[in-house]
Amino acid sequence: MAILNSLAPAATWTTYAIATALGALLYASAIITYRLCFHPLSKFPGPVLGKITSWHATWASLQGRSTRKRYQWLQRYGPVARIGPNELVFSCMPSIKDIYGQSSNPCLKDTAFYDGFSITGTSNVFNTSDRLEHARIRRLQSHGFSLAGVLKAEPRIAALVRRFLDALEHGAQPVDLAARARPQARDVDAFINVTALKGMVPCIEWLPTAFVQESVRARPRLVRFARECVDEFRARVRDRSVGEGSLLKRMFDAQDKETGTAFSDEELMENALIFLQAGTGTSLTTVLYFVYEVDRHPEVRRRLVDEIRGAFADVGVFPSFKELDRLPYLSMVFDEVLRLRGPLPTNLPRRSPGKVIGGHYVPAGTLVANLGWATHRDPSVFPDPLAFKPERWANPTPDMKTMFRPFNTGPRNCIGMHLARVQIFLTLGALYLKYDVRMDPKMTEQGMEELDRGVLQPKAEEVMVHVTRRKNF
Repeated sequence: MAILNSLAPAATWTTYAIATALGALLYASAIITYRLCFHPLSKFPGPVLGKITSWHATWASLQGRSTRKRYQWLQRYGPVARIGPNELVFSCMPSIKDIYGQSSNPCLKDTAFYDGFSITGTSNVFNTSDRLEHARIRRLQSHGFSLAGVLKAEPRIAALVRRFLDALEHGAQPVDLAARARPQARDVDAFINVTALKGMVPCIEWLPTAFVQESVRARPRLVRFARECVDEFRARVRDRSVGEGSLLKRMFDAQDKETGTAFSDEELMENALIFLQAGTGTSLTTVLYFVYEVDRHPEVRRRLVDEIRGAFADVGVFPSFKELDRLPYLSMVFDEVLRLRGPLPTNLPRRSPGKVIGGHYVPAGTLVANLGWATHRDPSVFPDPLAFKPERWANPTPDMKTMFRPFNTGPRNCIGMHLARVQIFLTLGALYLKYDVRMDPKMTEQGMEELDRGVLQPKAEEVMVHVTRRKNF
């Protein structure tokens, strides 16, 4: 009897364990059955694992393959795919306007995804989901970041481009073009890389991976850097040593006529850092892929170099943006690079308010996005879509213009697109005018394959190029 009594607790715990396991199994079975058969999104095609758990898409994101994986799913399942229990991704043309266009019933930004894109916790032009707050921040910046406003800062941008190009001259030795980014820009990249995943992995900061831990270390450096910049700039404004063309000066001086408000120091820090990323990391990636694609296509390189050098007989001049913007083939190559190799995959999530999107009713609260990577590769709009053909932009169709959105579209499009275009054109124009540029033979397509860390970047740690000053220059 004593032996039986001693075995009773063990039997009881075994029973509890079995009951708990069975309960968990039944609960999981019920969840799986509901999500596959009875969920409001159950009619939409997609990967089975994606319908059951968001970790299917999250795993692709952690591997840096989020954009490519979504593109593969859209190719397999059609213009709309269910890639998470409560998430749809689209590639059709009507969904662009339905998701991102101006509307009385708009799809608002998903706060779980965008709130993390803040250094100090203050709203910026990219992350705020409040429409009125976004309109206020945008109005404060719209004048300075208009094309006319950016061109007032062109002399300063040109000086930075000259410094960038001078750093590329290494004689016969190849130079790492990717290493030209400033350390602060790398910090912003690291921060954004992880922030882009936080909506899917709330505790991602605890993962012991290199790029996650670099993001954790980057935050305090960015806060310190931004605060020092704001303090230093205020001192320079007081000393009147800042030109009127300065973009940051325009942000300092801006006042919203509708609300009578100006930027706080925290808002200046936030928005300055956003444009640090937009003006360095993404622009640098565009330059990398521009040089790479031009080098891969000898006829493109010949036409591009002939056009630029034919437009500027004196190689001693530094070409202006207005002069470069009039070169048709340069613009065509630029657009084709952005179509195939743009740094922003434009998988920008929104929450459906309960409306028809791309011809399908999407219940309220569903996470939705249109994948720019897919629209840029739609064969019905871009014939032979995987081929690099700048000539396709000689006479773009209305559908091409609609589907091509490297800076997104609608009222939340990228306010810094003029700054990016001016910076990149000045860099490329001067580069191909004054230098002979070739990729190092060791660079391969495998190394240049895009990894998605919020911004698309080459897989290779180094992007080696040979840059030599033109003879007789």
